[in-house]
Amino acid sequence: MSWSIEFIIWNILDNVRHSISDNIFDIKLDPEKITGIDYHSQESRNAKISILSDDWTHYHLTDSPYSGNVYRDFWEYAIKIKRNDEIVFIGWVNLSQIKYNKKSDIITFTACDILGMIGKYFQKVNFNNEYTFPFEAYLENMVKTSLYGIAEPFPHINVTSNYNFQTEIPQSGMEINITDELSDITNWDQFFADGNPSFWRIGLGLASDNYGDPSVWNPNTYKTVKHLRLLEDGTPELILCQYRKRRGSYRPSYNIVYCFREGIRILTCKFDDNFLPYDFQTASHTRDEVTSESGSYIDDLFEAEAYWNEYFVNAGYPTTNNHSLAVNDDNTIYFGEYEENPITINYDGIVGFTEITIKEGEYSYNELIKMLLMINNLALKVDNFGNIEIINKDYSLSNITIADTDVLEFTQSRVLRKSPDYSSVLSPLTENVETIATALQNYYDDFIPDFEYSVEILNNYNLKLNDEITIYEKQMIIVEIDKDLDDFSYKIKAWSV
Repeated sequence: MSWSIEFIIWNILDNVRHSISDNIFDIKLDPEKITGIDYHSQESRNAKISILSDDWTHYHLTDSPYSGNVYRDFWEYAIKIKRNDEIVFIGWVNLSQIKYNKKSDIITFTACDILGMIGKYFQKVNFNNEYTFPFEAYLENMVKTSLYGIAEPFPHINVTSNYNFQTEIPQSGMEINITDELSDITNWDQFFADGNPSFWRIGLGLASDNYGDPSVWNPNTYKTVKHLRLLEDGTPELILCQYRKRRGSYRPSYNIVYCFREGIRILTCKFDDNFLPYDFQTASHTRDEVTSESGSYIDDLFEAEAYWNEYFVNAGYPTTNNHSLAVNDDNTIYFGEYEENPITINYDGIVGFTEITIKEGEYSYNELIKMLLMINNLALKVDNFGNIEIINKDYSLSNITIADTDVLEFTQSRVLRKSPDYSSVLSPLTENVETIATALQNYYDDFIPDFEYSVEILNNYNLKLNDEITIYEKQMIIVEIDKDLDDFSYKIKAWSV
């Protein structure tokens, strides 16, 4: 088995300036890790290398004044480690980790992979207002910007998403916030205002005439629908509807005139994955006053409820109240500028953050990336070529059974459970931080494994992080994998499933 090290321009990975294959004294590669019981910490991978100096390495690593790249404290050259001409690691050399032993003429240096460069270029990001972003695009952009800045100096490195939202967090009784900032929405109590006489006024008399007063109409009939449903794409949608109809009669002269009027108003709004409302739609339809000397004709109109059927039933809206929608008078959630009769919506369903809203403030890139990974249970993974992949932490497509004869060592230990400060991690979110923190804690408390396994097996399998494996009839998921440099065995840490 042959090893080689190539020295390359730090941001042009195919521009080789020097290579060595002899006099490599030692190579130590960190294992690949997706670990942390708090379930959002990510670990970069380091390589520690010891070589016998030659003219090029002696000059550039020991004699020449260091020329850094755009990253503070990093050398102008990166390295590729190859085994049998296959790349196993690409890393960036930290200037503070270059050491030279003059007596032995050995140079030792440490390089970190691309994950270790996150937040080194642009450390802070400022929001001068509140912004809402699509989750997937925003997370990718945050990772790229933390690495590249605007110039994007890594043309050979890609950041891709390869995850799904199957790890969404089930939540019962989550409260949807509808605040007084939504000035285009009227209070439910004002949805059809009895105090507006112009809507129900009929007849040709003066305003002081009794027959112009809606109170003489009999009866006043209405239908109310409060319904929360999930659309086909999983988006929660709230529907509020009031339909009202009235019939009455008056005698403007010698003959009785029968009157009918009806109206319907429908409000719909959707909720993003932070359970904040958006896409408000209101529709209002009122029938002009119908008058007739035929009482039976007016009765037929009254029974037909044409506007209710045309604009609501036939339009496919649900006609029943939904039990997960509760109305109370706690004065915590309300429509519009009114605080009477607030509506509180308790949603039983799935918390999946396909959109993210960040409030005004200054944040570090590491802080935001950490939060984004945590709320959707994701991790960053880097391949041997430096490409970054965003993956699910607890989602595996494979289950590999390891033969008992391939197991060299197997130990089992209890996992010490602990909970991170969820509220602190989630502090950049605009709304529902406490509620989301509770949901996350409940989810992760259930997911934290009971056992951790330390295993060494023969390298007869193509194993990788997040693979689900079975050893001695115990199911587990790989969270750390260290391949022997001689390709003889794997050392694995795994969590019980």
